[in-house]
Amino acid sequence: MEIIKRDGRKVAFNRDKIERAILKAFLSVDNDWSDYAVTKA
Repeated sequence: MEIIKRDGRKVAFNRDKIERAILKAFLSVDNDWSDYAVTKA
């Protein structure tokens, strides 16, 4: 699957980038890795 970036480039979908973004969002809210966030990754 390809993703079209804002600048028009096409790049391969990278699940790891999505997972990292979600975990960073958990960290920014909780200031810690919650058990829920880590087990869902």
